[in-house]
Amino acid sequence: MVTKDFTKKHDQITFTVGDQTFRAKSPIPARVLMNFAKRFSSMSQSATIEEQMDAFDGVLKLVLKPESYKRFNDLMDGGDEDADEDTGNAIEIAQVEEIITWLMEQYGLRPTEPPSNSVPGPDDLAAGMSSVGNTPAVLVETSSTSL
Repeated sequence: MVTKDFTKKHDQITFTVGDQTFRAKSPIPARVLMNFAKRFSSMSQSATIEEQMDAFDGVLKLVLKPESYKRFNDLMDGGDEDADEDTGNAIEIAQVEEIITWLMEQYGLRPTEPPSNSVPGPDDLAAGMSSVGNTPAVLVETSSTSL
């Protein structure tokens, strides 16, 4: 009799921004992750900023533990507005893009290199797909005029 053990050890996924550490869920059920990847990758590059931000928020809500998700959202809103000094921990859109790219890599949904802002490749690629494979392209531009 041959038995193959498919048990997988799950590492704790954490990242930091400033002096704050955030924890992600591990593991995420396969079907939940596949459905999300399908929704995210089917978004066209002509999606509105609101649609893009909803998709990014969906990633964060899916992967971050609830307490980390709340703190992360607070920092995306600018952090503690009542503080006397700027703590420097407010999360900017470019950081959100980097964090989401890295998080998705941890779950096997992104290429190991972030996509460049270079001119798109061949026209035969599906909308929203990079030339690295069947992975979603980054959807939000980081210029201040797009916000």
